[in-house]
Amino acid sequence: MTVGRSCSNSGGFHQFYGGQVDEIEIFDRLLSASEVQAIYAAGAAGKCKLDELTLTATADSFLRRDRKNFNEGANPRLRFRKTGHNRIVVGFDAVAIADFTNSHGITKATLTLTIAENRDNWRYGGHPVQARPLNVDFTEGNGQSGRVPSARKPRGNGPGVTWNCATDADIANRKADCAPRWNGGTFGPMTADPVLHTNGLTGPVSWDVTADVMAGATSWLIKKSRNGKRGQVHYYSKEGADKEGDIGLAPTLRLE
Repeated sequence: MTVGRSCSNSGGFHQFYGGQVDEIEIFDRLLSASEVQAIYAAGAAGKCKLDELTLTATADSFLRRDRKNFNEGANPRLRFRKTGHNRIVVGFDAVAIADFTNSHGITKATLTLTIAENRDNWRYGGHPVQARPLNVDFTEGNGQSGRVPSARKPRGNGPGVTWNCATDADIANRKADCAPRWNGGTFGPMTADPVLHTNGLTGPVSWDVTADVMAGATSWLIKKSRNGKRGQVHYYSKEGADKEGDIGLAPTLRLE
């Protein structure tokens, strides 16, 4: 195999590439979208010099206990309603995380969601919001009902995450098609400090999930410290970021 020149049938070399070739790598598998994005983002600094990696969520949705069998995988927002039991789930490329960890090690991991809309109805100085590592993988799904006119609510089809199920086999029928049910998420102990949400909070919100990643976590559940506490906020989902034309608004996981 040659790079930057071609080999003739007689064994000689010709047609040399008129430039420079740098950081050649050969992969024995398909690269994930996040890995391709990281190579592109490295720019002139060079991929091989990277000691950090920012991954965009590969799956995200939100869960509502009052609509236990609804899927919101295609919703452009990840929503906490003003009251009630609401939770958000975000997942990242497990292969990309493992590859970075194996080649670089982990000194810090930061999970970030970006606020699209804060309704400024947090009472009594606000309320803390937690990021908990999920113990069960979930399937994003393609449904959407929140903030969509009734006549146009797409139930979605095929598998997807709901309050009842990490992976509901058929989100279209609005029944719990899973066993066992996860009832709003099966998650581990909190290692990241919660982030206080208050009136006026805008922009990115981050949790230090280093301990979670070192323990093997690749997905998280975001919840209020006390379910039902007053306070409404909407974050951008990856679909919402795409709609805005700015992938940087999507949930991210930064590895260092």
